[in-house]
Amino acid sequence: ELVDERTDLEREALRHERAALLSTAIGTVIEERRAVLVMYEIEGLPMGEVAARLGIPENTGWNRLRLARAELRQAVLRLAASGCDLSG
Repeated sequence: ELVDERTDLEREALRHERAALLSTAIGTVIEERRAVLVMYEIEGLPMGEVAARLGIPENTGWNRLRLARAELRQAVLRLAASGCDLSG
């Protein structure tokens, strides 16, 4: 049981580390794109509502989301290249 508890603690520590690294990566995304990314991907809002809240056309929201995902992907790759492990 002690081994299981240690394994659980290690998993939890890794989960927190990955969350912190992902938060860092998200923080590198340009603000207007990050807002769309967070509202759509994390908060789960439909794009129509995201666009309405931001006062932008829905197509602009989709474009910003596409660009934000690309920026996030690059940020994660940079973190991985620097030795950070996001794989879990």
